[in-house]
Amino acid sequence: RTKRLRIGTNLIQIPLHDPIRLAEDTATLSLLTGGRFDLGVAIGYRQLEFTAFHRALRHRPSLLEESVEILRRAWRGEAINFNGRRFQVGDLRVTPAPEHPPRILIGGMVPQAIERAARIGDGFLSTGGIGHDVYVAALAKHGKRDGGVICAGDWAIVSDDPEREAASIGDHVLYQTNEYIAWGAFGPPDTTPRFGDATAALREGLYELSTPDAAVDRLSAMLKQFPQIVDVHFWAQFPGESIAAGSRRIECLATRVLPKLRAAIA
Repeated sequence: RTKRLRIGTNLIQIPLHDPIRLAEDTATLSLLTGGRFDLGVAIGYRQLEFTAFHRALRHRPSLLEESVEILRRAWRGEAINFNGRRFQVGDLRVTPAPEHPPRILIGGMVPQAIERAARIGDGFLSTGGIGHDVYVAALAKHGKRDGGVICAGDWAIVSDDPEREAASIGDHVLYQTNEYIAWGAFGPPDTTPRFGDATAALREGLYELSTPDAAVDRLSAMLKQFPQIVDVHFWAQFPGESIAAGSRRIECLATRVLPKLRAAIA
């Protein structure tokens, strides 16, 4: 159905996956799309999930880094022959090899994770605009001043009537934010405070409630400050919200923001 649209994961918790199976699945997606597939991964953080997949939470860094190395070897169509701390793969080939190996985009919010994205990834998946400066500095540290890309996760809520939109989605936003806190996304869940109401979640969380013109001004400034940004990602809809409501905001972005933004950064 599409010719230019890129697809990707944002994101897969790669320590919970078998890297050979993931290599096969992603090679297939790359071939089916003519190289328009990006693999977004991250390290994960929920003990419950690691327990379910019989993986140790403390092994997350090595699980991620070894999986990335196995993927890159597999996509070359050559014998993998990898002997690591977590995985051992012998004279195995993944075929057919993708003509265009997927970009590996790595997400993270803390400096160590963002530095890892610069060191071993092809790009950085940010959350709520956090860490762009850290990533650019890490690129320079690893001699990649001319490399690396940012897919900016932007938690903006853009509407012609922001107050009406806030009233409509407040409960959904509150639920999403507090669930992330309960999972430990923003620190130890036992000590990280929840938001008591929707107004506080919108005001003090990662969300930016704005009109289309305000969004153009903010996004154009961000894109000029960080030319490494190649994509800006928005929430399509919030938990429990109707598809129609989310589609209304997407249409607003497409018709009221994108044309002016392109003109502003041209």
